[in-house]
Amino acid sequence: MYYKNTVLCYLNSYLPLGLILQTMFSYFYRVTVQLLEKSIADYRDALTKERKERTELQEKRDALTREIDSFKMSFSRYMNELNRRIDQAKQDQIDLTKEVSYDVIQ
Repeated sequence: MYYKNTVLCYLNSYLPLGLILQTMFSYFYRVTVQLLEKSIADYRDALTKERKERTELQEKRDALTREIDSFKMSFSRYMNELNRRIDQAKQDQIDLTKEVSYDVIQ
């Protein structure tokens, strides 16, 4: 307690109280600004990282979408070809049946 009073008396005798408060306020202000600047920089870094990750995920999604569309188109072509062959086989059967029936009738 004596030490604190001595320091304050010493400061008061050489520096006016307003200057002491102004110096303390200036110090606290600088520290606060530095902390806020660091927080802002950290938030910017996190935002940049999230944007990069989102871009990478979108690219992966686009690649998968292209692959799926390609597969769908290939499968659709395959099914169309299979249906065409089935229809052709049915038509061939009908033609053969008509041909055999015509031969039997005559």
